[in-house]
Amino acid sequence: MAYKLILPEENSVHLIFHVSLLNKKVGNVVIVSSILLEVGETGMIIICHVAILDVKLMKKDKKVMVVGLNQWSNSFHEDATWKDLEKIQLQFSRILHRFLRYFQNSVDS
Repeated sequence: MAYKLILPEENSVHLIFHVSLLNKKVGNVVIVSSILLEVGETGMIIICHVAILDVKLMKKDKKVMVVGLNQWSNSFHEDATWKDLEKIQLQFSRILHRFLRYFQNSVDS
């Protein structure tokens, strides 16, 4: 069974979806947003790095690494993820270059 949505013409969300693509709702929390997610020309949700909310040192495979709690666009605060800041730096080097230099100086002192 498929449903067709009635949305504004300027919307870039695909208007038809199949019910087999829906996931079962888990829990009693209902999150309502009046803002539509930003999507690209292919209809995929655009996700960009927004901010680093927290930083910590983590040991992995006998190596100490700096990880950051990263906030992403088109997501909720609780959807932030811990990622290796070196890998994030490769993707978002302009944003993190100054941050990593500042963090390294504070660790060294």
